[in-house]
Amino acid sequence: MICKWILFKTQEEAAAEFAAALSALSPAAFDEDGCLGYEAFDLGRGVFAVLESWCSEAAAEAHHQAPHTREFKIALSRLNVVREDFSLHPLGH
Repeated sequence: MICKWILFKTQEEAAAEFAAALSALSPAAFDEDGCLGYEAFDLGRGVFAVLESWCSEAAAEAHHQAPHTREFKIALSRLNVVREDFSLHPLGH
């Protein structure tokens, strides 16, 4: 299982536009084959997070190549969003 916590930081003025882009991505990602979970969060002050889980590395990679993910990445670039990824490793496994 692949789990990631991804933080996105944008200017507060761009937060509403970024939230709309993330809100469009979330249901599409959740419907992808191999998605075990995909939740987006607004942490305030232009900071957002995604908690995603995939059944395999191949499923995660397919998500990164999906058309809706590529469109989202264009929005990231246009809005000058800073992204930081954290791989999560369950304890006791």
